[in-house]
Amino acid sequence: QAAQRLDPSPDVLDTLGWVHLKRGESAEAVKAFEVAVNQRGDSASMRYRLAVALSQTGDKQRAREMFQTALATGAFPEAEDARRELAQLEGQ
Repeated sequence: QAAQRLDPSPDVLDTLGWVHLKRGESAEAVKAFEVAVNQRGDSASMRYRLAVALSQTGDKQRAREMFQTALATGAFPEAEDARRELAQLEGQ
């Protein structure tokens, strides 16, 4: 959080969101990822991580939308994970 105050760039916010997500703080992760995605909307990886956080908070519809948007942008490192997560959500 101190790094984010010094450098509120999308990359730092993305890292902060990931830390919150790993600590089980899904709602805080969503907040950080949303700001990062708003600043760098072309990042499929950031959209993927936002989708994971949304899913963990129970916002399944928005999570689906974020997974779909991330996958529509093309190849990115977490694409297979995104497809798997999206398939699980659509099966619910």
